[in-house]
Amino acid sequence: MNTKPLLITRDQFNQMMKRFDELAEYMTDKVKKPGDIYLDNADMIKLMKISKGTLNNWRKNGTIPYSKLGHKFYYLLSDVEKLIEQHQRQGVKNPSIAITKISDKQYADIERLVSVAKNKL
Repeated sequence: MNTKPLLITRDQFNQMMKRFDELAEYMTDKVKKPGDIYLDNADMIKLMKISKGTLNNWRKNGTIPYSKLGHKFYYLLSDVEKLIEQHQRQGVKNPSIAITKISDKQYADIERLVSVAKNKL
């Protein structure tokens, strides 16, 4: 291993630093945002607690946007969030009822799916 010091000029140093800045800017543009997380059919079915047929109907009637690559379908997590927001209802008389509809296990499953999706990035 060569351990001799390397001498560079100030101009060479400045060029190198400029290149590092360009690289950092490029990488920042390429970092995925949380809304860029893709879910496949299995993730969607588990997350939304729906059947394959229901998901197929949602695709056919345009309820949820999707991408198809080969024989696989993919859905943006941000589109799923929009879908839920579009169907949100106001005025729950007893908020405790809405809170108890999702069990701790179901909530843990959702968190795990989101974590797995983030790790796929």
